[in-house]
Amino acid sequence: MQAGARKLIAETGEDGQERQLWAREINGVTEYDMVVNGVFLMSSDSAETEKLLVRRGIEIAGCRKGDILIGGLGMGFSVREACENQSSPVSIDVVEIDPVVFTWNLQLIDRNRAYLADPRVALIQDDFVHFVRKTKKKYHVICMDIDNGPMLLVYEKNEYAYSSSFFARVRKALYENGVFAIWSGNEDARLYAELSASFRECHVEEVYQDIQGKPISYYLYFGLK
Repeated sequence: MQAGARKLIAETGEDGQERQLWAREINGVTEYDMVVNGVFLMSSDSAETEKLLVRRGIEIAGCRKGDILIGGLGMGFSVREACENQSSPVSIDVVEIDPVVFTWNLQLIDRNRAYLADPRVALIQDDFVHFVRKTKKKYHVICMDIDNGPMLLVYEKNEYAYSSSFFARVRKALYENGVFAIWSGNEDARLYAELSASFRECHVEEVYQDIQGKPISYYLYFGLK
């Protein structure tokens, strides 16, 4: 793998949060890294587990022509997976709190920009917890990838998003037999216990992603209503 030097292409310190977008060339392809307050958050060349979160959520729910809610835009890979999925979702609502992430995806990150223009996709600027609490709409699949998991929080305020109190509200926003899917950077017994308190069936899947030639473990949690 031939990688070029990493270049800072965007930076902002709004709301007391320093966000940086870096670009680098790998084998002639531009890849992007997003960093928040000096902490690596995501990269465009290692997004398979984010896509798998959506894919497995739809498979477990067994729905066709369903309504999908995605918490966290990231670099748009979850949206891309939902758009390309053979289940042909009717609607794909994407909730992202940070307007900077919207701007970067629409103006700077070219990888999945076309999928954000899909007529089924609604981009919603809001806090994911707040949106789930207030929404009257029901979904067949709700995917949450708003941080690195409860043990590796980039934003401390997201701790509540991994609690049984919030999971109970997520459950109300799901159709019967709907699925809540959570991405986490760590295996977490407490997270599993909190999820089990609100859903009739739960399981966790350990998945691997190649990071600079090394297989790294990530964990996908699923709760079935």
